[in-house]
Amino acid sequence: MSLPIPGTGGKRGRYSTRSRGVSGSSRIIPHRYPDEGDRGPNFRRQIRKREDALWRKEASERPMIYPVLIGLSDTPGMGPARAEFSKACWDADAEPEYVDATSYDGRADDVTVVPTIRVYDDADPYGDPLAEHRGAFTGTEVRALLERAVALAV
Repeated sequence: MSLPIPGTGGKRGRYSTRSRGVSGSSRIIPHRYPDEGDRGPNFRRQIRKREDALWRKEASERPMIYPVLIGLSDTPGMGPARAEFSKACWDADAEPEYVDATSYDGRADDVTVVPTIRVYDDADPYGDPLAEHRGAFTGTEVRALLERAVALAV
């Protein structure tokens, strides 16, 4: 009887650590049977390419805006205002930015009321703002401002 040699047998209990981020099923590519499961790396690559093309097409159709909240960091109540501003921006698929009014940033020039929200076109983030709101705000006011800026960016 022969002795087993360690490391030459079948591998058991090992899982792939090279996850590609896409499951074997997709709404992009039609399926014959819903229970076919994972069909291999070539099929996953095909799914990734088609989904990436679809996402790029959707992103190119939507104009990009650049919202900036200008305020003073030591002003009472600025923390909740920043949180409300950030939540409204992320809901609108826009990345929020905060600028201190005392900084040398050009976007903080001519600010007379704190907080001030200015929304710029993503192609020219230091140009003239598309829309501006001065003073206290609510989440619905920020969402309306962002929608107005998207309409103007077209």
